[in-house]
This record gives sequence, structure tokens and C-alpha cells, in this order.
Amino acid sequence: MSIINDALKRAQKNMAKKDTKKQPEKKPKTEKTDPPSTIKQAASAAKGPVYPTPISQQPKTPPPPAKKPAPEKPKAKAKKKKKKEKMWYQTISVIVAIFFLITGILIATLYFLKQRSSEDDGDRRSYQPKRLQRTYKPGELNLSGTSLIENRRVALINGDIYEEGDVVDGNKIISIELKKVALQDPDGKVIMLRVKKAD
Repeated sequence: MSIINDALKRAQKNMAKKDTKKQPEKKPKTEKTDPPSTIKQAASAAKGPVYPTPISQQPKTPPPPAKKPAPEKPKAKAKKKKKKEKMWYQTISVIVAIFFLITGILIATLYFLKQRSSEDDGDRRSYQPKRLQRTYKPGELNLSGTSLIENRRVALINGDIYEEGDVVDGNKIISIELKKVALQDPDGKVIMLRVKKAD
């Protein structure tokens, strides 16, 4: 740097010598002067000749302030997009949490109902009501009801199940119909039994 400074100083001295030899005549100041066209002309008119200053002696001017970039719209859009995605993920996570909660409640309910029903089944299996034995007088026939089981007609007479062709107290069952049964005694006489209405 010192070499450059020395060279610049020499160049300034040489230029100053040349300018002193060719100094223009000073004009008297008049009231009407044309405005200087440039800043250099104005400076030379006021101070005399302008010499270039060495770079090291030139005043350091701060660089012009950098303009702050205006907020970019894509960044704002990106933020909105991220916010929407975040809301979307939150919504999905809430829905999934509710789904698992409801599923858990249903599974627990079904489990407890199954446990309860298995306990009830165990109680039902162990409990067998005693069959009430009604004593019938000899020759007495009591029809409790008729039914159709596996395409066979059956009748409940004196607490026992009979089909067509069976013998009850010496009487043969001829036919079984809805709420009535036809019997034939050993003498060939037909007896009709009907279901008695409950009082």
C-alpha cells in the first residue's frame, strides 16, 4: 500500500506544478453567474483546482444501507400451508383417538356381557327344577297339549309324550290334531280328548 500511496503523492505534486503554471486569470465576480453544471465545476470555482486524493486519504463513505427485502408471499403461503397441515394432523389424531376410545368401550362391554352370560349359563346348567309329579287316577286321561316335532305329531297326555299309534292306559292313539286327540279303547269305542282351558 505504501508504494501506491507514494505514487499517488508524486502524481499529485506533478499535477499541482502543471496547474500553477497554467493558472487561468481570475474573473471578477459579477452578480449574474451561471449556475455550475456539475459538482466538480462548482468545487473548482469555489476552491480552485481539484486534485485527486489518494485512496487512503479519501473519506470512507458507508455503503448504502441494504434494502430489507419485502416479505415474500411464498413464505406466507408456506406458513399457511404448514398451519393447515398441522390442523389437519390434529383433526386426524383426534378422530383416531375417539375411534380407539369407542372401540375400547365396546370391547370391554362385550367382554363383561360374555362373562356375565357365561356365569348365568353356569347357574342355569346347575339348576334343574324338580319335576312335579301329579298323580292321576286309574283310567283318567288329561291332555295338556299337542305339538309338531320333526314332522311328527305328538301329544302330552298325563305328563308323558305320545305319538300316533302309541297306547295310553290300554287306549290306542288314532290321530293327533291341534288341541285334540282321538283315542280308541279296547272295545273299539273312540274317545276324544281336548286341551282344557286354564281357569
